[in-house]
Amino acid sequence: MIRRNRTIAGVLLILLVGVGSAILIFRGQTTDPEEQQAAMRLHLLHGWWVESGSPEPPQIERYVTYSPPSTGFVYSASHNIDGRAHQGLFAYRDGIKDRTFIVDRGGEIFVLDRNGRTRLVKLEPEGQPRKPSLLARIKRRLLK
Repeated sequence: MIRRNRTIAGVLLILLVGVGSAILIFRGQTTDPEEQQAAMRLHLLHGWWVESGSPEPPQIERYVTYSPPSTGFVYSASHNIDGRAHQGLFAYRDGIKDRTFIVDRGGEIFVLDRNGRTRLVKLEPEGQPRKPSLLARIKRRLLK
């Protein structure tokens, strides 16, 4: 009897891990509101830089000021993300979560975590609703 219960518990655990992994894969990587806010700031900053004729060398002080624990600065390093080179322009460092958000010269935004990993940040279009969560979609289908 005990062996049967352990087997059932093991199968349920594997099933839960599998379903959890599938949900994460299906949902994809979503951005949090703070990440969207940082991305929007950099998107606007890039736009102001372009509108002013893309002066060289870039001077962030012409456009914005930041207060501690966050800082903004000119960012000149380049990173390869998904096989493409991104030449940094401006960056915003989130002093609380220890992340650096960067906008490249083409206007794409990416985040650099404290471990040196980079990933692109998709800026969600303003005014468009976010995709409902997987749980909300499942509930909607079940209640139809």
